[in-house]
Amino acid sequence: MANSNPGIERLVGRENWSTWKSAVQTYLEVEDLWEAIEPKKNEDGSLEAVNPIKDKKARGKIILFLEPANFYHVRDAKTAREASTKPNNAFEEGGLTREVGLLYKLIRTDLESCGTMEAYANRIISTCHQLNEIGFTIPERFVGVLLLAGLPERYQPMVMVLKNSGTAITGGSIKTILLQEELFPSEKNSIRY
Repeated sequence: MANSNPGIERLVGRENWSTWKSAVQTYLEVEDLWEAIEPKKNEDGSLEAVNPIKDKKARGKIILFLEPANFYHVRDAKTAREASTKPNNAFEEGGLTREVGLLYKLIRTDLESCGTMEAYANRIISTCHQLNEIGFTIPERFVGVLLLAGLPERYQPMVMVLKNSGTAITGGSIKTILLQEELFPSEKNSIRY
């Protein structure tokens, strides 16, 4: 039997809710099942009836993308829409508490606490995306600056070269440079890009 999980990490909780939600939506769209969650509208504004076979498939796929500990959220879900809405209600958190929690995570993240450059960059960028999704906009330049700010002192020569190089400071550009630097450490603190 083919793998029913195309590389989508199962929903654990709030820590991976944002990426899980996007991945599952994309997967259901590719499989032509998203209309079970968001039915198309008729010309009169009413919603089209959902194909029962697509609804059943979409519901099953959503449930299979959950960690077993989260099955209780969907155990009574009769439709794909219900199976999608219940985790949303449980994990979609906005407001000040969520903003403060994510900002705390963001400002406390540094390379030393993450272990690898890739884990570090991914945590910073993922947390910024989560903040953006709840309406707390983090500009791309600030994402890049945060990536540089969490580096240990030994990276300061690289930061100075970047400052004077005219390189665009964005989350993506700085992540690329940092990952290259980790793969091909510079000699005498010069940077390659």
